[in-house]
Amino acid sequence: MKVLLVEPYYPRSEPPLGLMKLSTWHKARGANVRFIRGTDPFRIILGDYNPDQIDITTPIFSWRTDEGIQTMNFYLERFPDAHVRVGGVKAWDTPTVYQNDRVELVRGNIPEVDECQPDYSLFPDLDRSVIYTVKGCPVGCGFCRVWRESGKTPIIIKNWRSHIDYTKDRLIIQDDNIIAAGLEHLKDVVSVIKEHNLSVDFNSGFEVNQFSEEHAQILQGLKIRPVRTAFDELKEETEALYTISLIRKYITDNTNNILCYVLFNYLETPKECLYRCMKVIEAGALPYVMNFVPNNWIKGDLQHGEPFISEKYGWTLEKVKKFRRFWGRFWIWRSVLKNKGTISENDIYEYGSPL
Repeated sequence: MKVLLVEPYYPRSEPPLGLMKLSTWHKARGANVRFIRGTDPFRIILGDYNPDQIDITTPIFSWRTDEGIQTMNFYLERFPDAHVRVGGVKAWDTPTVYQNDRVELVRGNIPEVDECQPDYSLFPDLDRSVIYTVKGCPVGCGFCRVWRESGKTPIIIKNWRSHIDYTKDRLIIQDDNIIAAGLEHLKDVVSVIKEHNLSVDFNSGFEVNQFSEEHAQILQGLKIRPVRTAFDELKEETEALYTISLIRKYITDNTNNILCYVLFNYLETPKECLYRCMKVIEAGALPYVMNFVPNNWIKGDLQHGEPFISEKYGWTLEKVKKFRRFWGRFWIWRSVLKNKGTISENDIYEYGSPL
């Protein structure tokens, strides 16, 4: 059996972990597997390779929906006899977009694939291991899609240790919520990291509603680059600031190495979101400001198409754009802060204009 794995072509920082695992799963069953990013209209890459099955992952960003649809349609037309399956983030969030008589939609997690080691041969130049050790998150944030797809019960991947390529000294852990899996699991993960002297990025960050001093003590001594957490809603203020204080006490006091996600354009006004940004700075971390986009939104972002605007809370298209630009330019907001000692809404709207 010949299986073609496809990722639509668009800028992203990490390889498609789901397809890497799926490659291992197919190969274990004797399949001849090929991988490609984007399309191949002139058969420069695929040559005379004619797959029996094509597995396509959807883009993770709503504003890349067109790339996903175009990629799917290309392979449906190019290989009319192949069985086509479409999975990934947007197959779950916006399934109607990818519905087609010839397409099998694969929604949610497949436990037996989750347990597969990533096929690093698909990316021979990759300088890091990419794994997850836990699926699921019990917190259930209203803006988050993770618990809707993976569930609220944390499930530990049994074979996660074998998913690391120990010839690489950097590890990316994409867990939904590693803190939710319990202290013993965190200790197990940390022991492997220390044993192999790996630098690590807990890519989804540490959940502030569950992070404790004991968690921070377990993580002490690791080379975590960067350390990630979040302050997404005002109701989390106490927990978020406490988490940052624990990170600074036990893990790193380097402000430039602590990224705190700050959600805006959600259920709070611009003034309230500015307050959270300032609290993050005062606590000794960098605010990583991200605009809210509903899971089923497919119209685009600030740069591509029509963005989502939370008008009920006083946001406008101009305010959303300027808020994002201002906080995305570290040198600008730091300069304003240094010169004025604080940052106002007027500063955001003045300095958040296009350069």
